Amino acid sequence: AYGEHGRDAFTRFRVLKRHFRHNSSLLEADIKTGRPHQIRIHCAYIGHPLIGDPFYDIGGIPIDDGTNDRTIGDCGYWLHSTFIGFLHPVSGAVTEIMSKPPSELQYRS
Repeated sequence: AYGEHGRDAFTRFRVLKRHFRHNSSLLEADIKTGRPHQIRIHCAYIGHPLIGDPFYDIGGIPIDDGTNDRTIGDCGYWLHSTFIGFLHPVSGAVTEIMSKPPSELQYRS
């Protein structure tokens, strides 16, 4: 939790592939809680900040470059959810949505 009034947040990560030439990794993240900026902060905290994220650097620390320019990188965020499941807020039914990742984010062993 960040700050004295922050709530706990938990994400389980697995590195699927490392791209040493591009200084990047393909991760699988299982988000157990739903806090604002959780995935971005946790990725940065474990040393894998999102490509294109102008806000959080390695260690999960907010970037302060003195410019206040927080424009998302040219490629946008390299972040994709292949599966999300939740209880529908009105019906209470289990709702599951699946989406194939774009080719740049697909895992190939």
